[in-house]
Amino acid sequence: MRRAAAAALLVLAFGGCATFPEQGPREWHEQLEGAGELGGPPVVPEQTPQPQPQQPPGQEGQEGPELAPSGCQDPDPQVVATCLEPIGAIAVLPDTTSALVGERQTGRVLRVEHGSEPELVTTIPVDATGGGGLTGLVLSPSYVEDQLVYAYVTTPEDNRVVRIAAGEAAKPVLTGIPRGPANNGGALAVDDDGSLLVATGNAGQAAPAPDSLAGKLLRVDLQGRPAKGNPDACPPR
Repeated sequence: MRRAAAAALLVLAFGGCATFPEQGPREWHEQLEGAGELGGPPVVPEQTPQPQPQQPPGQEGQEGPELAPSGCQDPDPQVVATCLEPIGAIAVLPDTTSALVGERQTGRVLRVEHGSEPELVTTIPVDATGGGGLTGLVLSPSYVEDQLVYAYVTTPEDNRVVRIAAGEAAKPVLTGIPRGPANNGGALAVDDDGSLLVATGNAGQAAPAPDSLAGKLLRVDLQGRPAKGNPDACPPR
């Protein structure tokens, strides 16, 4: 009888619901194969990515607001000088930290250096019409010793190369380069042997004559004469 009563109690216990004071009624489920004693491996909830703060358009990668230029002050460290007239030519000085700049329309030549006010070196009279003015600058091949600078300028009569010395007015070196209604600008460089290379504009001529100094690349010495070794002598001035 005792065995029968115990069996009946077990049947009632496994056939109904068990109640736990802390959790309330809980249903019993059949254990799944391979689920383990605790009902299988724990499920780790996926982490929801946190939204990143968005930057205003056009400011990606910027660490802070850009400082805008104000007046003659520009916070950009690459800016060497400000409040200049349009520049027509630049010649970097041997120290590589300063340069000579030529204002095309005014003919002013200034020495500029980062952190210093531009220093006026000289002013060359120019005619800036037709794209002319002061459009070329180059240091003498022996600038460290003689401090001479050569400039390509437009005058009311012609385009020319002049020499600049400290404390003196510009002196002509090569004159008579034609000027016209357009394309009066030119450029200067120094050849390997110390000769001057002079690139001249076509002065508005579609096809300058072969004996014209317009629209040519000239190679002259420091006095404006045809340099030694030229394939053909420069036309008479």
